[in-house]
Amino acid sequence: MGNGHRAARTGRGFGRFFATALATLTALTAHAGAPLPRDAQTSAVKWWQGKTASGPWFGLRPTLEEKGISISGYWKSNLSFLAGGGRSDRTRSAFDEEIKLALRLDFEKLAGIPGLSAYGNVRWRDGRNINEFVGASAMFNPSALESGLGWRFGQAYLTWKSGDRFPAENLITLSAGWQDPYYFFAQQPLSKQFSNNAIVSNKGIGANNAVWSSSYSAWGGYLRIQPVNWLYAQAGLYMAIPEGSRSGNHGLDFAGYAPDPKSNGLYYIGEIGTTPRIGSSQLPGKYAFGGMYFGVENKTFSSCSRSGSYQFYWQAGQMLWREHAPATEGTGARHLDEQGLHAITFVSFSPPENSRLPFYFQAGILYRGLIPDRDADWLAIGFASGTYSTDKIHAEEANGIAVHQTYEGVFEVDYETVITRFVSVKPFFEYLIRPGGTGKIPNASVFGLSFDVKF
Repeated sequence: MGNGHRAARTGRGFGRFFATALATLTALTAHAGAPLPRDAQTSAVKWWQGKTASGPWFGLRPTLEEKGISISGYWKSNLSFLAGGGRSDRTRSAFDEEIKLALRLDFEKLAGIPGLSAYGNVRWRDGRNINEFVGASAMFNPSALESGLGWRFGQAYLTWKSGDRFPAENLITLSAGWQDPYYFFAQQPLSKQFSNNAIVSNKGIGANNAVWSSSYSAWGGYLRIQPVNWLYAQAGLYMAIPEGSRSGNHGLDFAGYAPDPKSNGLYYIGEIGTTPRIGSSQLPGKYAFGGMYFGVENKTFSSCSRSGSYQFYWQAGQMLWREHAPATEGTGARHLDEQGLHAITFVSFSPPENSRLPFYFQAGILYRGLIPDRDADWLAIGFASGTYSTDKIHAEEANGIAVHQTYEGVFEVDYETVITRFVSVKPFFEYLIRPGGTGKIPNASVFGLSFDVKF
């Protein structure tokens, strides 16, 4: 039997496996959120219906939170299977994971300082990378848990919000410390429902000279102005650290790039956006434009020096349709339901003279609560594509290189099954188009299961 027939047979086998797994999870958890009789409220049931896997810590956790000390964490993992294509002539599997612990301090509760808070976190990542067998570029890695491996010190910063001191609520937000701009700019939360690194994290920005990653932190901060609840503008200034997300520095590169401190620079980023709520259904949306300048010396593909590199991005997200809950008995009032249909897009652009991937596009359609009695589940269907630099291709041709990266993409389907408020399981499928971008590696099919447990 040929490789193509084996791959097709394997793909059908995995398809049946995931269909069966999804049906079983749906049947087992269809009524997970339904109220139980009072006499059934045992400790185990209360834990199962709680917010976190570690529970209230015998009452200590709510006591700490009342005093302004919040401790949280999660475990995420991917069990991935290469069913066909890629670099391998047979099926392959891999498992990777992430554990993150975070601490938040509310100084209004702790010390009577209104609007001031602190945040810090640490992280651990390990496991085998399924992309070893797929052969995609790092940006299109089927897993988003592969940067900054090992333990890593994440962020530690202070934030102040103006609250009700001005006519507009939280007109001013000021935040600074050891911080990652990735968590404050180009935010598109629904993209986290996917699994591929391009859609979840990189969005084309990190494929070029700027370091854009959940594994990057640097000294700096941002200022956000929000004069009305549907309009904001924010700007950030950070240290630009070459190779700042490298696993070996463990997030402790407080002095910047140690081998050559002179190569450090400044990292500017700004964004303006609007967050309307449209129609009687109050459909939420977000439309934003941003730009960044990563001030680290680099060269164009024609070997000209540049003092830095810049990029722009555009994003849009809109809830298109919302399910409505039945009228409240006796009042006729209706409340807005979280179930419904959403659409998201993201585009990034940078000059082709010194950017490997100057154009990137992604789009997705998502539905929350598609299956009856599964109101918290998410179905996500997305596509992402990146086009490699023609300047890079011309430079390679001039140097006698005949094989070039041209474009690369991924099509993805995910279904997140929410088992409890703190556990979810997500079967996913990715079809990677032209892994590596050269056309030398066959298109690849990857199936997987993602697990998410909140501590």
